[in-house]
Amino acid sequence: AGDGGLYAELLRNTCFHDDMNSIPYWDLIQSDGSSGNMSLNKTNNLNDAQFQHLKLDILSLGENGYVGIHNAGYNGMEFIQGDAYNLSFFARTDDFTGAVNAALITPTGEVISQPVKVENFSSDWQKYELTLYADQDAAQGEFILYCTGGTGSVYLDVVSLIPDNAYEGKFRVDMVDMLKDMNPTFLRFPGGCYVEGATMADAFRWKNTLG
Repeated sequence: AGDGGLYAELLRNTCFHDDMNSIPYWDLIQSDGSSGNMSLNKTNNLNDAQFQHLKLDILSLGENGYVGIHNAGYNGMEFIQGDAYNLSFFARTDDFTGAVNAALITPTGEVISQPVKVENFSSDWQKYELTLYADQDAAQGEFILYCTGGTGSVYLDVVSLIPDNAYEGKFRVDMVDMLKDMNPTFLRFPGGCYVEGATMADAFRWKNTLG
């Protein structure tokens, strides 16, 4: 499989395209005394390929408060102590002047990385790239992205978290090593039961995968 399989992406529904009316695999988080909401926004998209993205509203913040989003990936993410995980996302805002923070956590909510943050957002889409380091092992880790230091609305798209050791920056190194050890004489792509796509228009064009 691609997502959740050979592809090293740890987050699920990175582009917020999995449903037209809801936001599967992402949950709203907020500290005591803080309030916010999340919704799909379908205007001023990142590019022509994106037809919707996430709007995160920070309505109020308690003392040292936050409002953010949470993702558990494909039934949890494996984090290895000392390993690096590359985070990237696109963001824009018209009125938010605070910071967007990110951290790795356990299923019980314990933070197991030094949080990282970005500030000074633009009204235009900008890409942000950060690196998180796991402070301890976690067999079923999770991820949070949260806003602090101000109220307003932040628009997010293509939120990605990939292990730094991913093969070619894209593929799970354990699966690539396994494939190499098998010494295959050929590899078939696309494969499985989804070669035809949902419709003929969505079907894979194998010639376009060569290069």
